[in-house]
Amino acid sequence: MNYKITKLDKRHNGYNFYKYSISPNTFDKIKGAELLIEVRNWLWATYGPSAELGFTKRGSIWAWDTEFNNRRLYLQSDAELTMFRLKFGD
Repeated sequence: MNYKITKLDKRHNGYNFYKYSISPNTFDKIKGAELLIEVRNWLWATYGPSAELGFTKRGSIWAWDTEFNNRRLYLQSDAELTMFRLKFGD
């Protein structure tokens, strides 16, 4: 799989709002950006608009974090993770 899935706990940003983060599993900066954009576009088309993690409202199904060279997408629940896995493999 081209993505690393992390179950969030109190050590992670977004823990209070989201259950999982997804990051491209590559050290190549360009490939990582392409993978992030691919999933972000799919999330936008599937679940509607969202925002950067620091600007999301409680109840948002998904968000992203690109601050400080982060490449993370956040998912609210198991349902969104299941859809992601169906679409992008596991």
